[in-house]
Amino acid sequence: MLIALTILLLVLVVGFNFYFYVNRASTVSSRQAAVQFNVRFAKEQIEEIVRLADSMEIFQEWNASLVNKSSDEAIYVDESGSLVHYQNGTPKNLLEGISEGIDYEITFNTDDQVFLCYNISGMTDDGYTYEMSTELKILNIAGDSGIIKNFGDEFTTGSAIVFSFDGN
Repeated sequence: MLIALTILLLVLVVGFNFYFYVNRASTVSSRQAAVQFNVRFAKEQIEEIVRLADSMEIFQEWNASLVNKSSDEAIYVDESGSLVHYQNGTPKNLLEGISEGIDYEITFNTDDQVFLCYNISGMTDDGYTYEMSTELKILNIAGDSGIIKNFGDEFTTGSAIVFSFDGN
């Protein structure tokens, strides 16, 4: 009887350890998958919004005074870590409802007069991160006008873009 109880106890200990290991691995992988999904979705949303812009400027930091015309729009990360699309004078969370508990960082730069380069990363409260970089050709910006940066040297990155679709 004592031997049977000892064997049962060993089986239970191994079984619980295996259960907790699998449960933790499942939690970790689902968190990482959520961060990856949200960063990829954010990248696709940004591409869809800005690809056909007629003019674009990169700024080091966001400030509502950067928007000069009612037709101007912007993309930036606010102080709470949310990715924001500023349109018609109203800031809107670009990933509203799907990115709870994820803080974003974004940096913009230009590789050419018409290529917008950006790096977007997301991090959960418990430290899971994912990062993507992309280069996007802005189709309606002519090579001679280009994407404008109003600061520093050519390798400086900014955290906000202001763009418009008005043909100016």
